[in-house]
Amino acid sequence: MKIVHILATADRTGAEIAVLNLNRALREQGADASVIFFRDGAVLEDYRAAGIPCVLFPVGGKTDVGAVFRLSRALSAADVVHTHGARAMFIGNLAAKWARRPVLTTFHELSTAKIGSSRLLQLYGTIETVMARFFTDHCIANSDATRNDVILTRHVPADKITRIYNTVDLSRFHLLQERATPRVLAGSAHCAASRALRRARRPRGRR
Repeated sequence: MKIVHILATADRTGAEIAVLNLNRALREQGADASVIFFRDGAVLEDYRAAGIPCVLFPVGGKTDVGAVFRLSRALSAADVVHTHGARAMFIGNLAAKWARRPVLTTFHELSTAKIGSSRLLQLYGTIETVMARFFTDHCIANSDATRNDVILTRHVPADKITRIYNTVDLSRFHLLQERATPRVLAGSAHCAASRALRRARRPRGRR
């Protein structure tokens, strides 16, 4: 399965590290997993060191609509597109739909959680709402609290969002070394996401 993840930023922060752990383990299981970044950054070194293919796809400005059509060509061979964050959602989800590829979106947090960090919070909130409701096959939240917030503030139907905890590489914790199974953890997350996507794509009335 060819899975393309999309991230707007490349900092060594929560979402980027979570996607790194997930892609590392997915590739160990034989998945053709790769990541598209809209911006260069320190975490690309970590991805490349882990053997995860990375593509730098520059996007001009906050709302580079032309990037949708450029990116859609790069997504034409993907089996699943998986976006992370409001800006990645805006460009990536539209591009995936234009390329007629199924798309998942993970909410690591809501943009409104970053109070005071951006003047574009209202715009990002609107992007999250519109993309999640109309341009995503299924959504994922990394906690019950985030799932509840998405349902309440982004008005996403409860059956369109599934809670899947972030993958954790237990081998980094020495006391748990003998029990460390990041591959299994990532496999569980990916299987749950796949099941959620299959449910989302079934005809109405079938469960």
